Amino acid sequence: MVDSNLSESKKEQFQDNLAISFGGYSTKGDKSENQDAFALKKSEGLELELKGHIAVIADGVSSANCAAQASQMSVCHFIDEYLATPETWSVNKSAAKVISSLNNWLYSRQLVADEKGLLEQWFSTFSAVVLKGERAHIFHIGDCQIVKINNDGYQTLTKDHATVSGTLNRALGAGSHIEVDHTSTSLAPQDILMLSCDGVHHFVQPKQIQQILKSNKNLEDASKEICHLANTEGSNDNLTCLLINVEQLPQQAFSQLVFTRLQQVIPPALRLGSKLDHYEILDVLQQTSRSHVYLAKICLMKSWL
Repeated sequence: MVDSNLSESKKEQFQDNLAISFGGYSTKGDKSENQDAFALKKSEGLELELKGHIAVIADGVSSANCAAQASQMSVCHFIDEYLATPETWSVNKSAAKVISSLNNWLYSRQLVADEKGLLEQWFSTFSAVVLKGERAHIFHIGDCQIVKINNDGYQTLTKDHATVSGTLNRALGAGSHIEVDHTSTSLAPQDILMLSCDGVHHFVQPKQIQQILKSNKNLEDASKEICHLANTEGSNDNLTCLLINVEQLPQQAFSQLVFTRLQQVIPPALRLGSKLDHYEILDVLQQTSRSHVYLAKICLMKSWL
């Protein structure tokens, strides 16, 4: 039975939560098969607060005989299993456990022979972003790419795991152990995150992408235009692009603001002679766990005129 009062309070609690819009496009391009896969899970209510929105892109390694299956499996498995992790786990712990389990499963497929007697190879690149609170958490393996685009410019959040010649040196399923790049970035309203495969971002320049986003506000149409531009610019690979726009950031509840404040620590007192901005510390007048009081003098700036 659902408590109607609890339901209403939940609605109020989540009405100012993290809001996004998104659009994506994927095509085989000049290849005979599309070995890319992407998906986005837009969460709501308690799931959004605990787990966040989840976006994943994967590019099956073309030399593997089960490349398309590997990319599709990677995308679907990560989203489903990440959402199933304990509520008390952090984003980083949840993602790390799921990626490790996923890699082990893909790697174990090499022990299985197909109908022709060939061992199966389930290799794929993998890049995921979890948008939770005011941050985007990035998990990356291979040569797909995640970037953040806003008024400050075009920031690449991942790096290719490939040699100069383009050969991958890291992929899901290729070994019993996988090393995952993990980083995070702050979010602001109107930030756009773009997830793309190498067939796109190796052929389309940042200025071209920014111009498309400026002239086309429909994210699905913009993703399609970016992919078609990559093909025009000479890409003979699969083409996949997913765009996510941050519409609104969550408002912190009072309890969360108190918790954040309690986590802040007053730094140690400055030493005598230390300089801070245009001041030199002459003496420490008071030092407590809550504040420091100094005697300081102004350091005059030298004129270079």
